[in-house]
Amino acid sequence: ARALEIEPSSAALAAINAILVLDVDHELTSSTFVARIAASGGADLHACMSAALNTHFSDTIGCRADRVEELFDARSDAAGVIAKVKTLVAAAQRVPGFNHPFYPKGDPRAALLIEIAREVGGKNRRALRSMLETVDLLQSEFGLRPSFELGSVALCRALGLPPQTASGLRSLARTAGWVAHIFEQRLAAFMIRPRAKYVGAGSTG
Repeated sequence: ARALEIEPSSAALAAINAILVLDVDHELTSSTFVARIAASGGADLHACMSAALNTHFSDTIGCRADRVEELFDARSDAAGVIAKVKTLVAAAQRVPGFNHPFYPKGDPRAALLIEIAREVGGKNRRALRSMLETVDLLQSEFGLRPSFELGSVALCRALGLPPQTASGLRSLARTAGWVAHIFEQRLAAFMIRPRAKYVGAGSTG
């Protein structure tokens, strides 16, 4: 909290801790799997973590919160956000911060983070309320359900944290999870080596 230049109150610490705990581990994501593959091959801890981080930082995983911030730009009102969403939906593109494929009924992590954000809004309450009212409109009009990234961005804004903090906290949380996976893979003491089967034209006949 001090590094992010906010008062380390009990409410702020609990809010940051909620983001970290809720995202510390999420089964075998691609970055987690890469960390385990590296560990199974005998790579040291730093090499395993580098492999995980390099895989993590993509629009598909680690940078999704940044896309949410772009969608809910501070200069955009509800009409502007809805117009962007309509363009994405018309192009059959995924709307950042919504409809996590593993949570078809809604991401419970997002619901908890949004609830905490409403409680700690403080001086940022007006901007946060505008964002969450727009989220409610998107749910009712497009059937969009908030995912973890949207919840984390909302909570970071409620705390008055700098842009891209949500992505940074997600990476910090996942770091703890990766270390646990790496140690577990070492204890398992086997190499992850999937077999490949060639099915090209040369394999016929």
